[in-house]
Amino acid sequence: MVKQSYEKSDPTRMVQAHRDKAVEAFERWCRMHGRAKRGSGKHSDAEFYDAVKNSLDLVRDAKPEKLKIPRTRSGWANWRARRSSNVFRERFDVCSAIWMLTEVDITSNGFLSSEPLNATEMITLGPVSIRDSAVSNDKAELVVETITFSMSSVSDIFLSDAKSHPKDSDGAIRIGTVRFLIREASVSVASGRPIEPLVYHASNETCSEGSFLGATFSVDPDEHNRWRVQPTYPAEVLQCRLQNIKLCNLTNSNEVVRVAVSVGQGDVFPDVKLAEPQKISNKQDETVRERLVAQVLRNRIIDQGLRRRFVLSSAPSLRE
Repeated sequence: MVKQSYEKSDPTRMVQAHRDKAVEAFERWCRMHGRAKRGSGKHSDAEFYDAVKNSLDLVRDAKPEKLKIPRTRSGWANWRARRSSNVFRERFDVCSAIWMLTEVDITSNGFLSSEPLNATEMITLGPVSIRDSAVSNDKAELVVETITFSMSSVSDIFLSDAKSHPKDSDGAIRIGTVRFLIREASVSVASGRPIEPLVYHASNETCSEGSFLGATFSVDPDEHNRWRVQPTYPAEVLQCRLQNIKLCNLTNSNEVVRVAVSVGQGDVFPDVKLAEPQKISNKQDETVRERLVAQVLRNRIIDQGLRRRFVLSSAPSLRE
């Protein structure tokens, strides 16, 4: 099959998707989050629809007014019964949001499941490859081409973000701006077999295991398949580009493994600039920051481990 070429710079581009895959994604989301209880005020169908819409890039102005996926029980019932063509067209960013929420690729040719996918602009994970080991015929090296950490674009904050019970008019009152940064991140390898780390500790250096300028990259002492990425100096945030990282040796060179970059809730720093700080209380300022971070992490896939982390980027390995 010849894969479609998607222009990544245009997230609004329409691509072909499959209804049966969308149904699979919806059902998996329900299993992960549980179906809404009767009397809760909102059905799972609407919750999934809203989760997808809310997961689109938070700073993007071109969010769609309406998604093509159903928002009602009857709509999903029709899709399950295949009462219309299995193929439909959906925006590329919507397909990506569904993938990041459920790890189900609804595109017709499975494009997303074979490419790195990044949920935010703060972390960009590049291709991951499996290469022949230079020292052993029985092993293969897992190499990450790039991981880039950067500051997000600026987005507006409104008075409704600061109040527990906002008025309708509060959503139109701009009180400042926010940019998000990462304090610390985790890089993990999902493999069904034991792995052998190649990089144990590197700090602000270029070595045979890769380039780690601007960061400290070290094996997590509590989890053998995970590395911690921290700023070179504790008071800073991550703003760097790591390259050609030889993560580990694999015992099966034909195995497809997945690399994920995740963060804990306290690892996301909202750099808030209030237009008039005296207009909101200290308590409201705390509320704003908590809500902004919650928006970034809401509905993300949970990275299984000893500490609760949210996956913001992931990529499958490809054999070179």
